[in-house]
Amino acid sequence: MIEQYAGKFRLWRDECGDPFFKCAKGIVYDLSEVAFGIWLKSRKPMMTFNAMQAKWPALVLSQLGENEFTAKFEPSQAGEGLRFLRSIGTHKAREYSDEELQRLSERGKRLAASNRERAKGGKP
Repeated sequence: MIEQYAGKFRLWRDECGDPFFKCAKGIVYDLSEVAFGIWLKSRKPMMTFNAMQAKWPALVLSQLGENEFTAKFEPSQAGEGLRFLRSIGTHKAREYSDEELQRLSERGKRLAASNRERAKGGKP
């Protein structure tokens, strides 16, 4: 499920290669085809969970543990999932113009050349 939102939000991968999103309130990970798993970094996770449950009646929120819960919705409600991810502060994907990509590519080449020169013992 996470993969379908990868273009909108910055996708990270854990040491096993599993995708997840970082957000202001914690981490969002793939739980199944129709559910997100959400780990909250909150001092009062139940208050946060209850507030989300009140705000998102279309989603089925279920408590998994003290700081963890699931958010399930029908695949036809993909817009709800997108709005939900935005509401919890999920980090947006970076978008670059062609000029920015070219500038970054040139900068990377200059940096690599400088590092090679420095490794040889010369001045950067």
